[in-house]
Parts: sequence; C-alpha cells; structure tokens
Amino acid sequence: AYSRLSGDQSDQQRPDASGLSTETDPDWLILGASVLFSRGDSIAAAAAVENSLRTRLHEHTDVDPMIADFSDIVAMLVEFPATIEIAADSQGAALREDSARLRKIFVCGNGWTGSGALYDALADYDGLAEMPAAPGDSFLNEGTESEVMFVEGPGGLGHIWRTARQENVVRRSDLWELFRCHVVGAGGVGYVERKCARAASNLLTVAGSRYTGIFRGMFKQMNALGEEASLSRLHSILNTAAESLTEAFAGESDCVLFNNAVFGRNLDMLQIFQNFNAAVVVRDPLDTYADRRAHDLKHWMTPARFVPFYRSSRQATERGLASLTANQAGSVRIVEFERFVREQEYRQSVLDWLLGDGARRVGSRFAPQQSAMNIGMHRKRLSGDECATIDREIGHWRRN
Repeated sequence: AYSRLSGDQSDQQRPDASGLSTETDPDWLILGASVLFSRGDSIAAAAAVENSLRTRLHEHTDVDPMIADFSDIVAMLVEFPATIEIAADSQGAALREDSARLRKIFVCGNGWTGSGALYDALADYDGLAEMPAAPGDSFLNEGTESEVMFVEGPGGLGHIWRTARQENVVRRSDLWELFRCHVVGAGGVGYVERKCARAASNLLTVAGSRYTGIFRGMFKQMNALGEEASLSRLHSILNTAAESLTEAFAGESDCVLFNNAVFGRNLDMLQIFQNFNAAVVVRDPLDTYADRRAHDLKHWMTPARFVPFYRSSRQATERGLASLTANQAGSVRIVEFERFVREQEYRQSVLDWLLGDGARRVGSRFAPQQSAMNIGMHRKRLSGDECATIDREIGHWRRN
C-alpha cells in the first residue's frame, strides 16, 4: 500500500472498494505518511500529508495556509527526540489555577449512561456555543456527531498529559498520533480513530488555518522543551492549546459546551483546562448494558464481561475526581440519569449549577417524557440470568 510513497515503483496502483487508489485515497496517504515519518523522511511525509489534504479539501479557501502548517509540524516532529523526560516539579504537581476568559461545560458520559439527555437539556439554553457537529457516518454510532475527540482520543491532549504525569515522558510517536488523529483528520484505524478523524476533519473544514495554527504553535513549543522539560512547562503548553481551541469555536459566546470530550473515567484529563464545570452522568448498570447491546455498533460484551468494565469505569471516575485540585474537584458533579429525567427539581438544580445565573431556555431538544422511556429498559431486553449476573456483582449501583 505504501510502495509508491516510499519510492518503490514495482507494485501496481490498487484501487479500493470506493474507487480511490492508494495514491489518491486520503486515509491511505496518511497511513503512508506515517511509514515515511517513522523512517525520518520529513519531505516525503509532508508531501503525502499535503496530497491527502488537497484530495479532501481542494476547494477550501484556506488550504494553502493549512498545508504550510502541516509541513512545518512534520518537520518539527522529525526533529523531536524519540522521548523527552519530564521533570515532576512542584509547580507541575500543583497545577496552575489561573482564570481563563471562557467558561467550559463538560458533559461526561461513561458509555451509554444517558449523557445525551443532559447535553440536549443544556443545548436548549441561550448563550452557549456548541462545538461543531461532524457529519453522520454509518460506521460510527448514531448520536456521536457532537462528541469532541482531541482530549481523550488516541494521542489526544489529555493522553499526552496523563503519560507525562504517570511516566514522566513525552514520546514522539504519541505526538505523531496527535497530529494524525486530531490535526490532519485522516488515516484512522479502528472505530475510535475513525471517530477522531471524522471530528478533526470537520474542525479543519470549519476553522481552517485557525485550527491548524493552534497545533503548529503547540508543536513549536514542544520542540523548545529541551533538557529542562518539566510538568509545569508542559501543562502550560497543553493548557494554552486547550484554551485556544475553545476560543476558536466560541464565537460571541463566553461559554462553550463540550460533549464527551472526556468520559467519567478520564476526569484527570480535565487538569489541562481552567474555568470549567463538569457533570459525569451515571446510570443503572442493567439499563446501561441493555442499551449498549441494543444500539452500540461495536458491542461484544457478555454480562459477565460487562461487570468488570462497568466497575472499573466507576472506580476510575472516583480516582479521576481525586486527582483534580481542590478547586477543580469542586467543579465536578455526579449526575444520576434517572433522577435528572424524572425529577424536575433535581434537573433544574443541575442545570442552574452548570449554567449559572441568567440563562434562558429557548429550545426544546430535551424531552423528559421520551427520555424516561429508557428507564427500566432492561426488563424487556435482558433475561433473568443476565440481570442476575450483573445485579450480583454491581447491584449497589442500581437505580431502578
């Protein structure tokens, strides 16, 4: 597949099922660029990236500045060491508590926990900017179009930060994954990377070089880390990128709504943001499993396998909450799906806490009666043995 990109002319150009060849298919070109990058050939890798972008966005008015940013990023990444050690300084451990201009609201699901109900309820209020929704994709779950991927997706900003905190290192391979999955937006392998690529491609289309320029600046700062790299310096770089990306899509609003930028189990990744509120939506495990099995395109779990998955997700949420600073932890709440849907007073208290004073409801996306139909769905969809398997191990998280 990469023969022509690597200079080997012996293999013939092979069209795929879509009719595109490996020389013109944007995804194949980025996968080829990854091979060339791993060989240290920045010129050929940048050319492949350029071909991928021109194939997808040749009519975009901002295509040349975007390509210039891509070429600079590839050149910087080739020069980046395979690994850079990150010193765990006290400033990095404490994190910055500066105030960012824009407020952020994070709606955090945990995999079919009903977070869409809270997101829709928030979207009904004025004054909130939503991140641009990507086009639908038959290979991806319905309802994921508005999910933000550049934080917790493979190679995302949150993963770079977590790796530095836990392993005291930044890897060049992770930075390339960030570039491929969240900047270029092509060459995704598997379900999650495809979702990342779709989101990034959409943000590229919407914002053009405003989007790529933020990452170019971030990679330039990464390259300047050198031998004095520390958690505080890295946090400053990632925080600047995260806040700049928020600003790029805020428009005239002073508050931006993020859908599943992190799941509950990845709350520690919110450390790179400032001035936010986050709601982690939890749901009865039996209904969570029943919903996954009925609607998740990639579902494969038996009830016995789901039990440790659900348990580990809830426990990771608790650890993530404990990892935040006192100020940040006070900005996170656990929201029970069942109560949010059924109890108007509880629902309004959650919305008031997230939105602050003065918010006006102007839309009607959220329909509590319709959402309530999803409560207790396991009774019709799961057998008695399946319910017993889940209830026996994690029944203390039951809500209906």
